[in-house]
Amino acid sequence: MNKKLLLLIFVLMLSVNCFSVERSVVKGDLNITYDNFTNKDIQDMKDAVGVYEPGKNYNVIVDGHCTGFAPLTEGQYNNMLKNGKVVKSILPLMKGVKAPVFYDNSTSNYFPPVGDQRYEGSCTCWSIGYYIKTFQEAIDQSWDLSGASWDAPNNQPTPSSYHSKIMSPDFVYHQINSGADNGSTFQDAIDLLDKSGACSWGKMPYDDSQVTSWPSEAAWREAIKYRSLRGAVYYIYFPDANAVNDIKNLVSSKVLVSFCVDAGEFANFDANDLLTKDTYSNTASCNHAQTIVGYDDNYGPYSEDGTTRSGAFKVVNSWGAGIYAWENVPDGFYYISYELIKKIDYQWGFFFYDKVGYTPKYVAAINISHTARGDVIKKIRRTDVAGTVEFDERYGRGGNHSFPTNDIVLDITDLISSNPRGDYYFDVFDVANGVHYPDQYGDAGTSNTGTVNKFWIEDYDSTYADYSISSPIAIYSSTDTPMATANGTTKNLYCYTNYAPELDWIGTVGYITDGVEPDSGTAGVTTFTFMIKYSDENNNAPTSQFEVWIDADDSGIYESGEKHTLTKIGGSDYYKGGVGYVYTSSPISYTVDGIINYCFRFNDGKD
Repeated sequence: MNKKLLLLIFVLMLSVNCFSVERSVVKGDLNITYDNFTNKDIQDMKDAVGVYEPGKNYNVIVDGHCTGFAPLTEGQYNNMLKNGKVVKSILPLMKGVKAPVFYDNSTSNYFPPVGDQRYEGSCTCWSIGYYIKTFQEAIDQSWDLSGASWDAPNNQPTPSSYHSKIMSPDFVYHQINSGADNGSTFQDAIDLLDKSGACSWGKMPYDDSQVTSWPSEAAWREAIKYRSLRGAVYYIYFPDANAVNDIKNLVSSKVLVSFCVDAGEFANFDANDLLTKDTYSNTASCNHAQTIVGYDDNYGPYSEDGTTRSGAFKVVNSWGAGIYAWENVPDGFYYISYELIKKIDYQWGFFFYDKVGYTPKYVAAINISHTARGDVIKKIRRTDVAGTVEFDERYGRGGNHSFPTNDIVLDITDLISSNPRGDYYFDVFDVANGVHYPDQYGDAGTSNTGTVNKFWIEDYDSTYADYSISSPIAIYSSTDTPMATANGTTKNLYCYTNYAPELDWIGTVGYITDGVEPDSGTAGVTTFTFMIKYSDENNNAPTSQFEVWIDADDSGIYESGEKHTLTKIGGSDYYKGGVGYVYTSSPISYTVDGIINYCFRFNDGKD
């Protein structure tokens, strides 16, 4: 009996481990079918490029040029196994439609000029933050970049009028490089675009002479308008039979693909900067993030595997155009044959989508003093009647450097749901000395502690607010600041966002334009009934005050005996929709001019 039971458990576990369900999603004019990563997929990735090692320099120098592609941490691999999306097919929505034989996004008015990462190991952030994100936002915002070119001596786009329309790779790189020029992982870059977005070159110009500065408040405020779409990151397995066609379908739909190569292979370019299976000699190395921008089925012909072939993907590099000797054709691009893309060591490419037409509605501004920003783990969450909603950790791998003195601005629009008003908490965890977070591959904590100087929430969820000029309808400040952090401990700062209650006339006969009936009477004889409608967007009941004040002696002052508690009409607790309150007076003796002044006073007990 025991043996049978053990066998049954084994079979069930085996079935669960193999369980897989393909799903599909429509993006633009494409239908993307995808599945989960398998344990084998993750192990193959690790075998190809390894696991991130703290302190290791992944900025490999190739012929004097920087690279910077770093493998994922163990925690990132685990997250990819749980949440990653592996493409199974990418097809046009219209049956029978095929990708054209040629497509080149680099000639689009939306594509930025070829740039130069120079002496910084930021290739991943050039691929993701500069080329792909700029291209996405230019399309979304209808920015015409056709007049932009590259100013090589000053290493920047020119003219400067384009600096507000081209994204900064340093906004991304400086927040995810652990405070040193050792390269970065693509997952950190993607996560940052999801949570914080990307700012323009103008708000944070690229500077390869230093890698530790963090963005200004203006850069953070701008960046959250340009976020990527959460959960819309997909991975392509290049050896898959459909991969070449999938990439072509993406590229011809204006979707760029990031991947990794060994930059040492550039020495094997032919006269037209083509790499093939025959000329790409070291398929067991990967160090440089690149971006597929186009393809040409008729590129060639060229010799490969002893046969004549045509067709290649067009790739943009981040080593400038015509500045150095890394290329033969001085345009900043090169080509990879369709067969080679299946054989390079890191056999995965990925792509992601933009958060189109986005404007933040709810924003948190924080200010922290701490000499080791890598110690501080930041999380914003909201609690209400539905429970607790936690925001993603705002963890930049900032290393052992101080926070900037300026405010950091975080987009918390994802938390507001149908009603943004409620209880918000800013949780600040200070990593203990010598402890690595979030796993053994993250930054190690120090013994330093700091202070949270500010936590407030800005409300732009109104037609009267304008995020573009930082004009919120309201600002809600936490009264828990300043608050000191403590090693190995989470501190919680509270902020309540509250609509002020509103009062209105009941709207029934006699109470359409005022709150009393009758409108006149006989002194010392007539009793008056006062009614008012109370409403509160937070659905808060009036707690500390619900009164009508009647200046019965016409003194111009409401004495304590002239303040009367109202009674709720009916049993409804739906204050958001409005609840009536009533009070009937005793006969009032008129004085002076015979006109009695009155007012209603309510308080929901909230700030």
